[in-house]
Amino acid sequence: MAVAASGSGLEKTSCGSGTSAYTVTHLATDGAPCPSDVDRSHQRALPDGEHDALCLDIAWVPGTCMDLSGDMATPVDCTSAAPGRVRVVEIKRNTTDVNACSAGDQGFVYDERRYVVCVAS
Repeated sequence: MAVAASGSGLEKTSCGSGTSAYTVTHLATDGAPCPSDVDRSHQRALPDGEHDALCLDIAWVPGTCMDLSGDMATPVDCTSAAPGRVRVVEIKRNTTDVNACSAGDQGFVYDERRYVVCVAS
C-alpha cells in the first residue's frame, strides 16, 4: 500500500502512482515499534480503542524523483528545479555500504533492513 501526503495528513493511493510519497513497509500492532530506520510512522486509532502504527518509507522507485526539502517527501517531475530534488538511480539490497552505489552522488542507508537507496542530485 502507498500513501500520498495531503494537507490533512496521509491518504491511500496506488503504489508507483505519481502521487505516492510513501510505501507502508510494516504494520506495528499491540504496541510493537516500527523498524528503527523507517522514514516516518503514522499512529491510527482502531475501532476498539487500541492503536497501531503504519511504518512508512519514502516511495523510492528507480527512475523517479522526490523533493526532500520539506517536512514530507513529495514526488516531483525529474525536470523540476525543486531545491531538494533527488533522482532515484538504484536500490542496493543486503548492504549498508553507500559505496555499493554504482551511480549517483549520494545514498540513503537503511541499517536495520539492510539496503541503500542510491540517488543523484
